[in-house]
Amino acid sequence: MGTIIKRRHTTQYAQIHNNPLQHDLQDLRAIGLLSHLMSLPCDWIIYKTQLYQKFSRKNIEAAWKELASKNYIIGFNCYVDGKKQSFYNVSDIPFVSEELSQFIRETVMELIHLGTSVKSLSLMHGGTLDIPEDLTDVLKVQQSKIRKKRTTVPTVQYSQYCTVGTHTKEIYTNKKITNKDEDEDLANTSNCIKNSSVTTLLNEQEISHKPTLSDDDILLITNRVRNIFKEKIQKRSFDSVFNKCINNYKKGTVPNYENYLITSIENKIEELNLRREREKTLLNLIPKVKKQTLRKEIVPNWLHEQKESKEIKIDIEQKHQNQYKSDIEDERKRLMEILQKYKKRDNN
Repeated sequence: MGTIIKRRHTTQYAQIHNNPLQHDLQDLRAIGLLSHLMSLPCDWIIYKTQLYQKFSRKNIEAAWKELASKNYIIGFNCYVDGKKQSFYNVSDIPFVSEELSQFIRETVMELIHLGTSVKSLSLMHGGTLDIPEDLTDVLKVQQSKIRKKRTTVPTVQYSQYCTVGTHTKEIYTNKKITNKDEDEDLANTSNCIKNSSVTTLLNEQEISHKPTLSDDDILLITNRVRNIFKEKIQKRSFDSVFNKCINNYKKGTVPNYENYLITSIENKIEELNLRREREKTLLNLIPKVKKQTLRKEIVPNWLHEQKESKEIKIDIEQKHQNQYKSDIEDERKRLMEILQKYKKRDNN
């Protein structure tokens, strides 16, 4: 017989809706993953690769599949500055289409504000929600407002270096999940946002911007960013990213040098980490050369005993021979003495 003891907790404890835990979710792995994600802070950014390392890829994929099919996880994929990224939202109450539309719109607008290029939007694989038709019109309006209000004053608004918290929904407790791993959530052609005007709209953001920062300002910003990442990236890698960023800024392809530099450095760090993981995996797959060891011949005990017995026998025979030789020598001396006596007697 078992009982359940309930205690009243106010801090350091997660609050999760009972419906997904007791009724809606069937796979215990999905219940566990949802509980783990909901226990994290609202502005926590999670990488799926981290979940793979902690719980294994097989378990995460199985849990993710059920959570996505029942709309506890929503997300979309896009190319940010030419690199594929995936963005997700998690909640303990299923999302609806309007919330998915709002999430995509706010995330894309945030990326555009950072001066990045956003292309090729596609829905997350496994989801059941559709994009409302009015999303394109909303993005057009927002894009036009951004062009009018855009400023080149440098601000830091990216990841953990942001001075403003990452936006999350206020109605439900949910988490924002970012995945930069290239092999995750390959675009599902059936879920692609087929309206080409969305892609065209996002491509139009790549307009020319006249550089307004002086060389001293650029040097000051660069040194500040270098100090932020000095323990996370080597000088050679930082300089290569810096050269690319400064060239693009002076060409007028990016409006905000500082945000662009920070974004590029973080992408470079992530790329280097992935490369190290792949190299480590390849090294583990290479068969290790075994050291050659001399095989010691196995000799049975009876052979050792036979050898020892033979040695003892030879030793005894040797002693007998030596004793026999000694006796013969003694006998010869005795005979010689007798002969000497007879010779003396004959001479007399």
